[in-house]
Amino acid sequence: MRLEEVIEECKLFYLASQETTTTLIVWTMILLCMHQNWQESAREEVLQVFGDKESRFEELNYLKELHKILHEALRLYPLASLFTRITTIEYKLGEIIIPPGVILSMPVILQNFSFELSPT
Repeated sequence: MRLEEVIEECKLFYLASQETTTTLIVWTMILLCMHQNWQESAREEVLQVFGDKESRFEELNYLKELHKILHEALRLYPLASLFTRITTIEYKLGEIIIPPGVILSMPVILQNFSFELSPT
């Protein structure tokens, strides 16, 4: 890749991460407003882990309840509705041969299903 292309990719990652993070925070706040018991348990957990002291990055692993809430927000309101990829080499999907250059799209709702895609 040329330097200009690398810079453009970095810009894309930066902007995309801002939008997805903002979306996750907004939906999480909405869910916390809708489910007061979630809000209370998250607040208790944060106070138990951090208390009045300054928070440290390593301690975020102890926020199990908040972790569950964030994952539920992502499950209910995924940040992307569709994953799209373009094949660069020939692949075999079951009995189907997929040549290079084919655009594959998969709805996020199907992400819990697994299948094996292997190069031929």
